[in-house]
Amino acid sequence: MGLFKRQQIYINTDLQIKMSIFLIVIVTAEVIVFGGIFSYALSMSQKVTDNIYRFYVILLFSFVGITLLNIFLGVFLSHKIAGPIYAFEMRIKNITNGDISNFVDLRKGDMLRDFETSFNEMMHAVRKAVAKDRESLENAHKKILELNKKLDKLGAKKEADEIKAALKEISTEMKSITSFFKI
Repeated sequence: MGLFKRQQIYINTDLQIKMSIFLIVIVTAEVIVFGGIFSYALSMSQKVTDNIYRFYVILLFSFVGITLLNIFLGVFLSHKIAGPIYAFEMRIKNITNGDISNFVDLRKGDMLRDFETSFNEMMHAVRKAVAKDRESLENAHKKILELNKKLDKLGAKKEADEIKAALKEISTEMKSITSFFKI
């Protein structure tokens, strides 16, 4: 456990501060609302001592209401994080299958926007590298074809055929190097 001990509490400061402020505001608002309801219910029950049942009903309904509000806010907030995570998961699965043609495009208001930028920059760099490799391989393939044509002109049939076969094998291997990726 000591090997993976966290050294830094704030990793993504902007995201963590936004979430902390959001939670503080929600809890503060709930305390104020619940306190107001509690004070009102308490004052009503003190005026009419035999109406204590009303006090508990008001408290119960306010507690249920605040709990439902918390559930709604929890789902809403988690969706702002879970949605982007799902989008990244789908892109990672595409990459695993060799498809590097797509970028991540998060909705307005989603969290993890910094990660989106970094991820898309990485994808751009990978696509650029694969395209450059393909271009180099295509140039090498063209040179192999030129060498094959020159061998045809030489006339040493047996040796030329052996060299051609070796060049064809090299060319086939070179084509398969980046064929896994879709850009």
